Amino acid sequence: MKNTTYTTSMVKALIALGVTSACALPFFFENKTATAQVPPPPPLVILPVPLNTVPVPLPATLDLYIKDRAAAIKLGKALFWDMQLGSDGITACASCHYQAGADGRDKNQLTPGSNKLWDNGHAVNGQLTTTSRFPFTKFTDVNNPLSTKPWSSSDIVGSQGVFKGSFIGITNTPVDSGSVVADPIYRTGAINTRQVTGRNAPSVINSIFNHRNFWDGRAHNEFNGVNPFGDSDVNARVYENVDLVTGQATPVRISIVNASLASQAVGPVNSDVEMAHGGRNFAAVGKKMLALTPLALQKVDATDSVLGVNANRTGNGLTTTYVDMIAAAVQPKWINGVNKFTVTGGRIVPSPTGVYSQTEANFSLIFGLAVLMYESTLVSDQTPFDSYLAGNTAAMTVRAQRGYDLFIGQANCVLCHAGGPLSNATIPVLNIDIAALGIVIPAEIMPMRDLRLSAYDIGYYNVGTRPTAEDIGIGADDPFGNPLSFSRSLQLGILLDPNRPVGQIITATTRLAINGAFKTPGLRNVALTAPYNHTGGYSTIHQAVNLYNRGFDHDNGVNLSPDSQVNPQLTIAQKQDLIQLLLEMTDPRVENRSAPFDHPELRIPHGHQNAPGSTTRVVNRGDGNATDIMLTIPASGRAGGVKLRRFLGFTETRINTF
Repeated sequence: MKNTTYTTSMVKALIALGVTSACALPFFFENKTATAQVPPPPPLVILPVPLNTVPVPLPATLDLYIKDRAAAIKLGKALFWDMQLGSDGITACASCHYQAGADGRDKNQLTPGSNKLWDNGHAVNGQLTTTSRFPFTKFTDVNNPLSTKPWSSSDIVGSQGVFKGSFIGITNTPVDSGSVVADPIYRTGAINTRQVTGRNAPSVINSIFNHRNFWDGRAHNEFNGVNPFGDSDVNARVYENVDLVTGQATPVRISIVNASLASQAVGPVNSDVEMAHGGRNFAAVGKKMLALTPLALQKVDATDSVLGVNANRTGNGLTTTYVDMIAAAVQPKWINGVNKFTVTGGRIVPSPTGVYSQTEANFSLIFGLAVLMYESTLVSDQTPFDSYLAGNTAAMTVRAQRGYDLFIGQANCVLCHAGGPLSNATIPVLNIDIAALGIVIPAEIMPMRDLRLSAYDIGYYNVGTRPTAEDIGIGADDPFGNPLSFSRSLQLGILLDPNRPVGQIITATTRLAINGAFKTPGLRNVALTAPYNHTGGYSTIHQAVNLYNRGFDHDNGVNLSPDSQVNPQLTIAQKQDLIQLLLEMTDPRVENRSAPFDHPELRIPHGHQNAPGSTTRVVNRGDGNATDIMLTIPASGRAGGVKLRRFLGFTETRINTF
């Protein structure tokens, strides 16, 4: 293997970028004064920097699609919070992302794991409590992953979505027409309960920095205008009106780079678990939403920082229409064609007898980019932690400052939670890595516990939360048979670039360490976003700290990240310091729901009503589905509102209970 040489000038350049000693140079380097390879220097560490010094990575080609960025932000915010978007007329994108960008509900949030059985006394429509069996894997010695496990559950805290159903059509109301489908899992007796997602909802705040989105990275960095899978879907097409005389739109294949949030946004809308009756399509969603008053079921605060100017002062919703909002936000060539469209084989195609307009045919493109624009404003860069990094040493408590020393030192947190966004899976950090490694694709090689080299995707790690076989994460394939993992794609020759600089060579014989690997999340506002990890199996920060302190919960062999195999052996006092640091990564604007984190009113399902005298049976609402308990999240305006409630009421004051 040829190895990249790192000169003094290169190292100095990296240090100037905020890198001190970082993530992952090749693990052998060429010694100019010796013929043999020598052990590598310590891995580079990309230190945290204030987030407000990191440019927001918007797509370079954005203005080809967006006419007015402020109008697009307004459109995206309305669509993100609009309950009418779901087939049930209740479920919005925000339903799973209302609590500091995450989901703070605690009833009917459980789904059985890979064994399809309920563990730890969990059940359909279960109520999580402070006495629930958190963490889901328990040790007799919290610092020793080889100690006895009193229990270990594969169940997951996800997000309740919609009832299982089949799409028939849209109506002139927020509720789609659909038929009830008997659910084999989410059901008590003959009554369906709401389905629950198979992974915990990550926060959308600061997600604009992510290179890919979803826990497994399946929301590609490049947006194809149709679905999450970017260039992997070679048949994805949107419609562009390039003939100003006839107004005829032409199918085009697009690839908008650094638009992973758009790729992510279009995924849940027609998911038959998260938001829709099975079989719904985006053209139907567009036709439905264009006919409805924006946010018609919800109050909008008159001082809302984005929507307030259009807030209905005497009722719900906005005083404008989605037709007008789209016209203000989107370049005309994507919406003003004369063609009609229909849906054939799951694809939206032109048809003289079609029932959809060009705007409706392109609604996935419009929706994805509008939500991206809104979410790009959700940057929480006003934390005590950021002020401290900017030079205000009084911004953090002494305990948090000791925690920061641990974060970048003994605890090794910075090896994965690097740079301004505090995640290696982000565009700013990957740009530094790519420059250092001399690569194009963010995949590299590292030695595992057995000291043999393995390839992995930068920013995606197996930390031993659960056994690898239960959920292989980025090791899976997309619906088109292509690997989610860049490492596996390189191994198969799918993404090989003949101009790719030599340095990280991944061949057909390279061992991979990708199964069970998931995206490294950022850490700002973690006090508000419990439960933690992709399983949701840790209800407090101190439980999550214990996981990383002992190294892992499950020894996943070659796939286990080397950093997860090192037990830092923090004392109780050091854990308290580290937790205090994490608490001081909270942006008060997020906690207070003030601009840009203010929002319309939202009513969300929070489990189901139990039949009188029963803790297991639910009340039939009359159609074979259970009666919802609704939780109201009040609207907030620019100045904020009621503070967010911590998950299960935890305040992390019990940090001495390690």
